[in-house]
Amino acid sequence: MKLRVPWRIRSFRRRLFVVYSTLIIIVLLAAASLFYAFYRNATMNQIAAEQSQLSTEIISATDAEVAAMDTVSMNIYYSDLVETHLRRYMTLSAQDDAAERLQTQRALMDIIWAVIGPFQTVSQVNIYDLEGHMIGAGLFNQQANVSVVDKDWFERTRVLDGAKHLMGPQRLSYIDASNYHFRDRSFIALNRFYKDGTLEAKGIIEVLQDSRTVLGYVNSMRRYHPNAAFFVLDAAGRDLYPPHENPDGAGQHYYHLIQEQRLEPGTAHQASHPQTGQRQIITYASSDYTGWTVIVASPSSIVYQPLIRFTWIFLGLGLGVLLVTLVVSFIVSGTVTGPLADLQEAIAGMNITTLQTWDGERAARQERLRTSLDELRAIDGAFKSMQEELNQAVSELISAKTQEAQAKLLALQSQMDPHFLYNNLATIQAMADEGMVEEVSQFTKDMSRMLRYIAEEAERGVSLREEIRYVETYLRLMKIRFQDQLVYSIDVPSSLDAICIPKLLIQPLVENSIKHGFSGTPPWQLVIRGWVETDPAARPPEQRWVLTVTDNGCGFSPDVLTALQEQFAQSGESYDTSQLSLEGMGLVNTFIRLKLLYHEDAVFAVQNNQDGGATITVGGPIPADQEGAEDHAI
Repeated sequence: MKLRVPWRIRSFRRRLFVVYSTLIIIVLLAAASLFYAFYRNATMNQIAAEQSQLSTEIISATDAEVAAMDTVSMNIYYSDLVETHLRRYMTLSAQDDAAERLQTQRALMDIIWAVIGPFQTVSQVNIYDLEGHMIGAGLFNQQANVSVVDKDWFERTRVLDGAKHLMGPQRLSYIDASNYHFRDRSFIALNRFYKDGTLEAKGIIEVLQDSRTVLGYVNSMRRYHPNAAFFVLDAAGRDLYPPHENPDGAGQHYYHLIQEQRLEPGTAHQASHPQTGQRQIITYASSDYTGWTVIVASPSSIVYQPLIRFTWIFLGLGLGVLLVTLVVSFIVSGTVTGPLADLQEAIAGMNITTLQTWDGERAARQERLRTSLDELRAIDGAFKSMQEELNQAVSELISAKTQEAQAKLLALQSQMDPHFLYNNLATIQAMADEGMVEEVSQFTKDMSRMLRYIAEEAERGVSLREEIRYVETYLRLMKIRFQDQLVYSIDVPSSLDAICIPKLLIQPLVENSIKHGFSGTPPWQLVIRGWVETDPAARPPEQRWVLTVTDNGCGFSPDVLTALQEQFAQSGESYDTSQLSLEGMGLVNTFIRLKLLYHEDAVFAVQNNQDGGATITVGGPIPADQEGAEDHAI
């Protein structure tokens, strides 16, 4: 009769609910906090990386455009043709040499056009000399009298002494107001002092590029990121972009903020718009080549909108999961106590349900389950009783199986083919009839050695040296029987003498060759070879012994080889000792015994030779210690 104690069940249920709920809440809160912190940091880093990448890409694009202008300037700077024609142009008089002066001017323009290239790398190139002349080519092919000394950029260009001087977008004064294609365009200028071969200043090279080309990448990024504001400022903090006349001052505001607070490039920073006060996320990148700074600003409300949406969704899901968890915990805690009482009765009535070894002394020393619940204490006692019973049953089963396998191995080792005895006794009788007393004596001694070797117990195996001696004795008997029809040789190095192998491993292979292989025309040849080789597949490489038995007989038929391979596969999967037949020392028996000793490291192969006959190969790993056959158990 099942005994129910309501107050205990309620107490147990309450304990389970409180403990499980508390644990689950702690785990959920910890996991949720870590996940949210990770997601928030990842989102912030992603925002900073995206904006920083934008500013870096813009810097790279503008640097590339300025580099193209600089390349054109340097090509003209180092052009011997430009220097020659410019020197000639400056020496010609405007009144006396008008034709030649005009010809030199056109040649100089052609050279400039050649430097600009067919794809018009830059918009305009002007060359000023210090005497008030200018020659230009590009959008406008012109010659004019210009006082370069009066230009506002002259002094700065002179101080740089040949280095490039960049100037922001400006309109060209010599563009006709009626030319509506170019009158509203502004150009970026790159100036540098021009010197001749003696490093004497001769003038200034001015390279002009349409600002829409230099800053074109900013416009393209603005189309893809409509919520972001882009600002480009030169080294002095002057606005280069946006290209409007009255900027709102946001670019310079952010630039001064970066300079004053020494904000790091490539990271996101908080700032406020100077006019609206709206919170902004700004990143910037500066160019060492041009000195320009690109600032990208995005409203925080838009940038953080995915994060804010995720926060609310995460909180809602978290509360929902928490409520569901509490409900499930309450239901589960109420369903545990009933199954526990049923489980107590079920386990108490069981004997053996699984195979598990258990140390009886360890079981006796083990403390009882630390709990205040009677049901769990009872289950603990019933479980220990079941363990003891299982231990006894499994021990008996293992012992029986071990004895069975050992008996089969011993039976195989002590077996001798009765036909072998019949044939040898007939041989002894024939030799006695012929009066071969000494031969009969030696024959009987060899048979006695063989019988003694078979009768000796060797549960732990024998040395390879003993097995080879036994094989030699067997072959001597066969030699007496077959005379000159049998020729054999044994080549096994002494380094393998101490290797432990299963008893009667080699002799059955030799007997198999004589019994089944030598059906053709004699003489029959039998070769036994042994050696040590290194297993290249092992890590680290390991040595193993290998021994082959080769004959020149008829070999194995394809059907026999196929059948043997199938038997090897079936026997090798489980090392089933039931395959160890007592009817004969077959190849399958030898294969299984090798597997029992070496497992996956066993070497066993049966094959036909190309020039006739067959070869049987056996082997296995060499133990680290080779102190003798008695030290290695099978």
